[in-house]
Amino acid sequence: MKSGLAVALYYLGAFLALVLLISGVHGMALWSRFYDQAAGGLPFAALLPLIMRGIRPALVLGAVAAAFLSLFRLLRLSGPPAVALSFLWVLLAASLLVAVAAVELPLQLPPPASEPVRAPAAGVLLRSPQVALYVGRREGTQLRDVLLWRASAAQAGSRNGAAGFSVHPRASYDPIIGAIQFSSPPGTVMLSDLQGGPWTIVEPPQLVSGMLNDARRTAAPLTGLARTDRLAAVLTVAALALIIVMSWVIVRLTRWPLFNAILAIGWLRLLLYLLPVSLDQTMLQALGRLMPLANFPLSYLPALLLAAVGLLLLVVSVVMPSFSHWKREVNGG
Repeated sequence: MKSGLAVALYYLGAFLALVLLISGVHGMALWSRFYDQAAGGLPFAALLPLIMRGIRPALVLGAVAAAFLSLFRLLRLSGPPAVALSFLWVLLAASLLVAVAAVELPLQLPPPASEPVRAPAAGVLLRSPQVALYVGRREGTQLRDVLLWRASAAQAGSRNGAAGFSVHPRASYDPIIGAIQFSSPPGTVMLSDLQGGPWTIVEPPQLVSGMLNDARRTAAPLTGLARTDRLAAVLTVAALALIIVMSWVIVRLTRWPLFNAILAIGWLRLLLYLLPVSLDQTMLQALGRLMPLANFPLSYLPALLLAAVGLLLLVVSVVMPSFSHWKREVNGG
């Protein structure tokens, strides 16, 4: 019982920490990609739908990753693992149900009454792949101490200035056409060509991005299933949680814990990749035609498939050497 409570508390802490971490990095990545220094303020109305779309995948990925971390935590505890695994299964299923039933805010907000006014701000770097601009001071439409950079590719496609760096003590800004005009040397830069993004200051690792995309592809059909048949969604989530908890087989597959950790990461990646396939309606309809049972409800087919895999892992866990025997092998006893 103590090990079960310890694993439960560890799971809850890891789940909350991972969700906050994933959501925070996702929000910062969106902000750094779409933030426009030349606009009057943050395009929050445009970013909010994108941020909200990332909450449910973050919950799903956080729950699954926290469950795997809890399984490795269980390896260090004493006592039979059955109670701890049962606790973990219930908590994981509850977390996934929360993710599926998460309240959705409107994904498309009404556009603002007017577009934010863009102007060359002083003291910030405005850039694009071809042009970069830094304004030292701004007095109305007059600009002072302007540093301009043009890429070599821009020289061939534009006659407005030479490539490389140039310093302009004075320049003027025409708000009607949105152009910055230079007199010496002569040239023009359209403000629409200068964006605060897309450029990414914070970019999640490729592995995390891939798993987050797979979690998004998993959460979407689960949410759709919950809207049409709640019981089928609950059973599907419970079966999915059983598969993840029964990954206990993977984390103690050999006597080398580090090798098992590598296998578990690969198994987690494979699991998140295949889950959307098991929930795909086209594949389910094709399998439904092959079912020997007549009039089998299609909405319950994902739960049946996932439960079959979970029970198979459960049987493998039962026939494997006991946990105490595995610990003795690891410790060389």
